[in-house]
Amino acid sequence: MQTNRNKYTIIVALDKLSPLKDLALVFGKELTKKYGGCTITKAVGFWAQDGEQFKDTYGKQMVEHARKFEVVTMDDQRTEIQQLFKDAISTCALWNYYDYSGQWIHFEHVEINCEHFQI
Repeated sequence: MQTNRNKYTIIVALDKLSPLKDLALVFGKELTKKYGGCTITKAVGFWAQDGEQFKDTYGKQMVEHARKFEVVTMDDQRTEIQQLFKDAISTCALWNYYDYSGQWIHFEHVEINCEHFQI
């Protein structure tokens, strides 16, 4: 059976000592409790410092380690999911684990059709 869903992808950059490496399990449990499941993967992102501009060739390349969180919900939970991540990362900053001030979080929301099938 095919159904309409909302898919959210949240990518959070990590410092090598970031507590989010350890908190991925906590995020996973909370997202599953609230939305029925999630997927968390390690990611390596490549980007140019001037990547937001329209150019033929881009400048200095950067490499960033991250965690990629994917959540699929039955209805639009954009604001709630964004707030969940803002609160969790702010909590990390309060615990002095990592300074996330000015840190960007990549957030995507896509409406999808999905289905499960049995083999």
